[in-house]
Amino acid sequence: GTASQHKDISLGRADVYKLYAVLDSEDTSATPQLPSFSVTSVSGTFQKGETIQGASSGANAVIINTTNPITFIITNGKDLIANETITGVTTGATATLGTFTAGSKNITERFTLDTGQRDNFYDIARIVRKPGAAAPLGRLLVVYDFFSHGAGDAFTVDSYTSVAGQMQYDDIPI
Repeated sequence: GTASQHKDISLGRADVYKLYAVLDSEDTSATPQLPSFSVTSVSGTFQKGETIQGASSGANAVIINTTNPITFIITNGKDLIANETITGVTTGATATLGTFTAGSKNITERFTLDTGQRDNFYDIARIVRKPGAAAPLGRLLVVYDFFSHGAGDAFTVDSYTSVAGQMQYDDIPI
């Protein structure tokens, strides 16, 4: 299905390998919002998809949109702190965090990612609501990473490259 209340929700794309977040607007007429923060004292340029680290909090987050205010998803369960310095892992860019906007409710723990990859066919990815997990109340925003590729039928370890330091050998899905 494609409705937020369905148990299985199609992502409409193959090659999904990482689920970062499922955000619930908690209102069927509202659009879900990513958490965001404003930045000051920026040195360098952050990249979309780059991991940032908080100097004081030890928080790690992935940048979704680099336009100020920057949207992000926390990846290690620690919260960024206002006025702390963040550093881009790949670019080395730095900035001081300003005002935070919380964003919609994160309900990622209610779902598992089904990549659609089977022994005998390659299907579209989906998220599957865990047994006993409550259905979302509103619209969903699903944040994930996927591979893009050109023509070809075979994929090997050499098909994956470390673009901007985001895909290391250990990150290749099996």
